[in-house]
Amino acid sequence: MKKIKVIKRLNYKKCSVYIRALDTRFEYMVIYNNQLYSHYINIEPSLLNRFLKEKYTKEQLDKIVKLLFTMACKTIDGLLKKSKLK
Repeated sequence: MKKIKVIKRLNYKKCSVYIRALDTRFEYMVIYNNQLYSHYINIEPSLLNRFLKEKYTKEQLDKIVKLLFTMACKTIDGLLKKSKLK
């Protein structure tokens, strides 16, 4: 059975951002106005790392978190911009 692992919880402009992983699938979740927005990416480990217990190095995980957090921030900025237009 595969587990969903919350990698990091962050805040951006008063919105909670959760970064989580399920095997090779990495996802961000944003809570905005009591609604959940999410997106995911699949990142395959290197051929050698596929056979190791830890499929990703700390540096790789840091880069994945940074990428997903950037995506989450863009989502939040878009939602804020859309709410100001109303």
